[in-house]
Amino acid sequence: MEVRLNPDLQAKLAQLASQRGRDTEALVVEAVERMVSYDEWFIREVEKGIGAADRGEFIEHGEVTRICASDCFGGTGKRSTRRLSAGSTNSTGARESPKTSSMPT
Repeated sequence: MEVRLNPDLQAKLAQLASQRGRDTEALVVEAVERMVSYDEWFIREVEKGIGAADRGEFIEHGEVTRICASDCFGGTGKRSTRRLSAGSTNSTGARESPKTSSMPT
């Protein structure tokens, strides 16, 4: 497989490879592996969400707003890493799916 990169990107890649003491091909392979891994993870998570929606597992808008206001930013402007535990219920008493998977690194 051959991939063509514009000269500016080639220069940035060469500089990064030099800084890391690695060759450019290894960095490209690593970047593609990360992108593919992320896309696979994202598709799985979307499919989980669709499955939860198909089962009627929703969080009401007010609950999302409450969670985001108190947890996502908590007045700090920084996103929270809080996850809902298995068997959690929303404000209407409906069960929520546990959030157990994390984005690949």
